[in-house]
Amino acid sequence: MTSVPLSEEVENRIQATFSGEVARESARSMLLEYPTEPWHGEVKRVRIGILRICQGNLERMRRLVDIAQKDYRDLLMLAEYLPADSSKPLSLRNARRKTPDE
Repeated sequence: MTSVPLSEEVENRIQATFSGEVARESARSMLLEYPTEPWHGEVKRVRIGILRICQGNLERMRRLVDIAQKDYRDLLMLAEYLPADSSKPLSLRNARRKTPDE
C-alpha cells in the first residue's frame, strides 16, 4: 500500500506536540507507517488520535502505531472515548490482538 501523506492538521499537531526537529521527524516517520493494509481506515483520525495519546512520548507513539496497525478501532477507542484529563494510565492491553487476516 502506498504511503498516505500527512495532512496539514496532523503536521500542525506534530509541531505542537514535539519540541525538537529530530523528535518531529521521528514522529512523522512513525505516522507515515499507518496505514499498511487495505482494511486500515480513518487515516487522519487515527494519526490525530496517536498524537493526542502519546503526549510527546516517542516510545508511547511507537506502541500506539503498532496498536493501530493491528486494529485501528482500538486506537480510536483509546483516543476518543477516554477522558483527555484522566489521571489513570492508558491501557494498551489490546496491543496483542490479532488482525482480521490472522
